[in-house]
Amino acid sequence: MDPRDVSVVRGHPSTKKHNFLRKVTFRAEHPSVAQAQARLALSEFATSNLYGKTGTVALPDGRVVSLGAYTVMTQYPHTGVGAFGGMSPDQRASMRHELAPASINKQRQRLERMRVGARVGGRGPAGGFPSIPL
Repeated sequence: MDPRDVSVVRGHPSTKKHNFLRKVTFRAEHPSVAQAQARLALSEFATSNLYGKTGTVALPDGRVVSLGAYTVMTQYPHTGVGAFGGMSPDQRASMRHELAPASINKQRQRLERMRVGARVGGRGPAGGFPSIPL
C-alpha cells in the first residue's frame, strides 16, 4: 500500500494503544467541487476573523470549546438553519422525488448503450459487460 494512502492512528487503551494503519478516504485528496468551495469559504472566513484569537468558551450545556470554534459556530454565515442550500429536509426530499424520473431515464439510456455495445463489439463500454437478453 502506498504510504500516502494510509495514516497511522493510535488505538484505544483497551488495545494497549497499538498503532494501526487506517486508509485515507479518496475524498480527502480529491474533494468534489462543493467540498472545495466550502473549504475555501471556511479558510477565508478563518483568516479574516480568527487570526490571533486564542482561549476557550464555556457553552451553556457545560462543554468547553475553543474561541475559534465558537466564533465559527456563531458568526460563520453558512451554518445553522438553511445551511444545506437553504432548503428544509422536506424540500430536499421533494426535489429528489421530482428529479427521480430523469435519473431513471438516464439509467435506462446507459443500459441500452451497454446492450448495443455488447451486440456490436462483443463487449460493452465498461470493458466486459455481458449482453442482457430481453
